[in-house]
Amino acid sequence: MSFPMLQVEGVGLMPVGDRHDPKDVQTAKWFLGLRLSSRTIEAHLNGRMDHATICRLRKSMRQNVAQQIVAQPQDLQRNVENELASYSPAPLSSFNHGLGSKTPESVIKRIVRENCSLRSPFESKVKEWELSPWISGKDQDPELGKHLQTLKDILMRLGFSPESDNDSQFKVLNELGWIVRKVHKKAKEQELKLDSRKLVEATIIYHLGEVYRQRLETIEKKLVCSRCRKPRSYVLEKDGMNYLCVRCGKQIPIGKARFKVRVRLIDERYLSLIHEALREVSNKVAVQ
Repeated sequence: MSFPMLQVEGVGLMPVGDRHDPKDVQTAKWFLGLRLSSRTIEAHLNGRMDHATICRLRKSMRQNVAQQIVAQPQDLQRNVENELASYSPAPLSSFNHGLGSKTPESVIKRIVRENCSLRSPFESKVKEWELSPWISGKDQDPELGKHLQTLKDILMRLGFSPESDNDSQFKVLNELGWIVRKVHKKAKEQELKLDSRKLVEATIIYHLGEVYRQRLETIEKKLVCSRCRKPRSYVLEKDGMNYLCVRCGKQIPIGKARFKVRVRLIDERYLSLIHEALREVSNKVAVQ
């Protein structure tokens, strides 16, 4: 048995019936665009459109979008002006040179399995090792990657944006990344183990000045909760008699409260290491 079809704007052909009002179809389409589940949409429409119809509508929308993408003409000529206008270089502070994280291992295994006829698991592993450096783009130095990721996190906390098109911000990010890389290289030569947070904070103070010291040096005081058995954030109750653990809500009398204080200061040893590393670089440049 065939049903007449209704063409709704932006949607594929839908069966026409007493239950399928075009307004309901448009409403369901709008909800699908918000990524709501078909059951939620069915409940909102009070049963005027069932679950199967909404699923068919979702499938029809996806096919329509795919057809539009395929139908778009492709300009194969290279437009240098557009390339230069959209070019967005990654600063030296970018984690993994702006390439993101590595390709998942499961993807590499699937590529090898579908494109190579191998006899043993050992041969598969060899092929995966050979393929990984070409498609992964992962930094071979995970320690440096950790330093740069910490640099990005702290700079975002200070109000800098790694994705900003502002030239002055790009300059700061690039210079800080360059300093971190030089200090890391010197530490590797001397076989020194660096703390990422201390290195980044010292780099910011060294390059941007003492104005950031007050924002980076912190004193953190937490209540030692007897129920959580860990230091927790706390508030003082209105009556002023008890402290209240924010995590579990336990009341602790002021007289019995114990605190754990953590002081974070800029490590002067890291400032000296940065100064020494940059002095070596300047000396090499002067010799050349």
